[in-house]
Amino acid sequence: MVYHDVGEVKGAYIEASVGHSVAIFDFGAAAGFSAGQEANATAPEELAYFAESGLTHFDLSASTSFTAGTLSIAPGIHYQISQDANTKRTAQTRSARTHIWFGATVSWSELID
Repeated sequence: MVYHDVGEVKGAYIEASVGHSVAIFDFGAAAGFSAGQEANATAPEELAYFAESGLTHFDLSASTSFTAGTLSIAPGIHYQISQDANTKRTAQTRSARTHIWFGATVSWSELID
């Protein structure tokens, strides 16, 4: 995927990904790249999404899905390794290069006659 911001931050963000299914699990790997959306050292007042040009992060994921009546539930887990300073998780007392996050999609569908 390629995202190009023409309004606020000139340049592109590129993300490449691969996936593979094994039994009921879907596994994925993605890498993000900044191509012009990094901070401009000659004009620091300009908006930027990333600190530097190039690799921003890696993301490894696993997910599955199941149904419960009319609900579809798809939980997933991600492990992110940040390369760019702007993609690191930060708190008041520390900054982490890696982090794990969980999420789930819940959807409802019902056939109406």
